[in-house]
Amino acid sequence: GDSAGGNLTIELTNKLIQNKEKIPVSILLLYPVIDDKINTLSKTEFVNTPMWNSKNNEKMWKYYLKDKKYISPFTFCTLNKFPSTYIEVCEFDPLKDEGVEFANVLKNKGVDVILNETKDTLHGYNKF
Repeated sequence: GDSAGGNLTIELTNKLIQNKEKIPVSILLLYPVIDDKINTLSKTEFVNTPMWNSKNNEKMWKYYLKDKKYISPFTFCTLNKFPSTYIEVCEFDPLKDEGVEFANVLKNKGVDVILNETKDTLHGYNKF
C-alpha cells in the first residue's frame, strides 16, 4: 500500500484477521497514512513540503472521514497477528513519524518488521 493505500492495506489485513480469513504472507507500506489524530514532530515540521504536507493531510482526513468514526490502527487488538511488514518512510514527509511509530508498535507486538527510513526524499518521491 502506497500512502492512502497503506491505510487500506492495514485496514484490510485487520479485517482478514478478525474474520479468520487467509492473510498475506507479508505487507508493504510505503509512507503510509495511518492515523487522523496522531500529532508528531514531522506533522508540525512539514507544513509546506511539496507533493504532500500537513495541510494536505488534514484536508484528506476531513474529506475521507466526513462524519464517520475512525478507529486508529494503533489500537487494533490484532496487531500481534499481522504478517511480516515492510514500512518505508520519507525524510521530509509529515507522515514519517507515524510510520516509524507504527513500525515500533508492530515490533513490540512480535511482528517481523523492516523499517526503511529513506534520506533526502519527499512523500511520493518514487513516482518521478
